[in-house]
Amino acid sequence: MRALTWGDLGAALATVMAAPPDARAALAQRIVSEADTADRWRKRLRRAHPCYGLGSLMTAAQGHPQLGGAPTIGPAEAEALVAILRAWGARRGVVL
Repeated sequence: MRALTWGDLGAALATVMAAPPDARAALAQRIVSEADTADRWRKRLRRAHPCYGLGSLMTAAQGHPQLGGAPTIGPAEAEALVAILRAWGARRGVVL
């Protein structure tokens, strides 16, 4: 998976917050997995994955329903952001 940018985190947060609270951690893991799959595909075949994009978290997140507008950070959003970063860290071998 490609390195994270602030845009990746914003897109992932908008996606995760569109899910019910009890499904957010699993969705965070899913989009991180999709981004990783797409990046491996891109490296091997030199083209975008047909469903998940080019391997960024942003393009993987954009394949799912998202909340409109810029997300604000409250307790629920902070919890979702932690779930995203934990899923990303687990893929990278980093414990957060």
